[in-house]
Amino acid sequence: MRILLVVETFDAIGGVQEVVYRLAAEFTRRGHTVAVATDPKTRRGRPAASFVGRMRDGFEVFTLRFENSRPATWRHPERILRNALVARASPFASLVRRWRPSIVSAHIWNWDLYPPIEATCRVARVPVTFSLHGFGGAGSMGGAALACLANVAAVIANSRGTRDAFATVEPSVKDAHVIIGGVDVEAAERAEPVRRERPYLFCASRIELRYKRFDLLLGAFREVTLSHP
Repeated sequence: MRILLVVETFDAIGGVQEVVYRLAAEFTRRGHTVAVATDPKTRRGRPAASFVGRMRDGFEVFTLRFENSRPATWRHPERILRNALVARASPFASLVRRWRPSIVSAHIWNWDLYPPIEATCRVARVPVTFSLHGFGGAGSMGGAALACLANVAAVIANSRGTRDAFATVEPSVKDAHVIIGGVDVEAAERAEPVRRERPYLFCASRIELRYKRFDLLLGAFREVTLSHP
């Protein structure tokens, strides 16, 4: 199978980027032909911070510019034509025609990119799945951008909370498949334990209170230390 994974800022530090890298490496190891399509810019047009340069374990990485959809309004009806052209003539559309994937797997944060990716795959007659990794990517189109999820081959959410949050805006997401992030069991078994004099809690995440609730973790930790100093 030819699998095209789509992600923003593949070579930057980030959980979504790490998921896509692991998927690409694992699919390749299992004999599939894999490529990653990525835009090195953030949604505000700036280069991504924290560049790390991920390994290319047998798969290609195509760097290109993703085109947003723009909402058609009474003042801007021409955007209907523009959005149709993006689905057929954007750099991503050219890549899909040239590389001819069996399936496209999208791991995109910016909601404004959902419609052009879905439309491009529909025009090219390539099935596309969307993996939802968080609810904070609303752009200029807002919830209107999520309507295209009703037309894709499958929707995957990384938690029930993510699925339920999206479903409040786009009802079709209520049937999304929930797949919790996996662990490399073999690597975990080979890892050496970290020994410290005092017990500790470890949380691998950025300090982002809107989604990660470090404040709740610290409050709970304080309660625990009262009885277990």
